[in-house]
Amino acid sequence: MKKKPQKQKRPSGAYWRKRKREAAQKMAAKLGIVIKRPLPYVGKLATVSDWHTQIARIFRRAASGELPEHLATKLTYCAVEGASLAKIMQELKELTQLREQLEAIRANGGNVLPFVNGGSQEYLPAETEGDHADE
Repeated sequence: MKKKPQKQKRPSGAYWRKRKREAAQKMAAKLGIVIKRPLPYVGKLATVSDWHTQIARIFRRAASGELPEHLATKLTYCAVEGASLAKIMQELKELTQLREQLEAIRANGGNVLPFVNGGSQEYLPAETEGDHADE
């Protein structure tokens, strides 16, 4: 019986990123672009703070002269747009959660008010006309 040839394992994350950076440097050398240090790894940019961190990295590289100003301007513009989209997505998630809470209240008959206490969600009954203590 013949054995199946083993699949080649994908390299580790650090090695994989190093290979990608080396390929980018070779391409830059062909185009005549001088890169003083390897291109930085850009991780997952999901939150506004991730985008702001990336903007700071671009600024530092431009200020040190490692990145041409025209390129830094374009990258910063893209990063600012990404940050605004991340903020919109965060607000959309919050609105979706509020909508789900409102639907839960309506499903309970609509006579309860939500009360959030330290992250745990509790519902309190709504006041009726006879419940006023100051009357």
